[in-house]
Amino acid sequence: MTRTRRLHRLALPSLVLLTGALAAGCGDDDKDGDLDDTGAQSLDEGGPYCEETATPLSAGEAGPTGVSADELLAAVPAHFEGELRFADDSVVSGVLDITVDPESVQHIASEAVYPEEGGADIGVICDDRVSVDAVVSLASADGRLMESLEMVLSTQAYEEGDAPGTAELLIQGWARLDPEALGGSLDLSALHDLSRYDEVEMGASLELVGGEAFGELSLQGEGTDGDVAFAENLPVASFELAARSPEETPDPVEGGEPGGGEPDEDGGSEPDPADD
Repeated sequence: MTRTRRLHRLALPSLVLLTGALAAGCGDDDKDGDLDDTGAQSLDEGGPYCEETATPLSAGEAGPTGVSADELLAAVPAHFEGELRFADDSVVSGVLDITVDPESVQHIASEAVYPEEGGADIGVICDDRVSVDAVVSLASADGRLMESLEMVLSTQAYEEGDAPGTAELLIQGWARLDPEALGGSLDLSALHDLSRYDEVEMGASLELVGGEAFGELSLQGEGTDGDVAFAENLPVASFELAARSPEETPDPVEGGEPGGGEPDEDGGSEPDPADD
């Protein structure tokens, strides 16, 4: 895989949460930042914010970004395979499946609003985008991960591809997980000492580009040390996967190895005549 350079973008939702947690340690409890289900931050009431207007896009229709509903849907492969690396440096194979709702594609116009009085003196970045609702399923071969996540996948515009003169869509998504109700057998306490935190949240980031999927799962732990509040970002797992069609995935042959022909009477496999 050649696109690991893009992984830095995936940390943004986690960093936003970290910033919100630090702000919570410096102000009143009712003024701390929070994340919505897309990973965007809701700032202090009265502060700057992104005012968004969603417009449904029908098949073949393009929004102001120049990306059509059909183009977005075509850029989301249904199945990926590859490797997952956990925070303990163990590496296992994994699969990711994506099911999109084609009726949910919409263009979202986002505009920064700065109130004349009050609120934090900070800037906000509000990008127009095209999005689609999806269910993302991630599973590791060892059973530690077996998660099904509702996720909004969004793209802003075409970017220059790795090959000269080519363009591709960069599609990103983010979702929350409940660290106490994971679908697989993963023991988070085996990766990190969570007893030092008062609160632990978990999120998953996903990035799709050029037929590849990059992502990470991470924890955000918040606690206090005396009179000082702190927040830390803790990695759980990351992955780099490549899109594959069902035809590319070999089916195991009962009683033998994949692609190894029919089993013989001794339990082995006889060569497939087609291989001669």
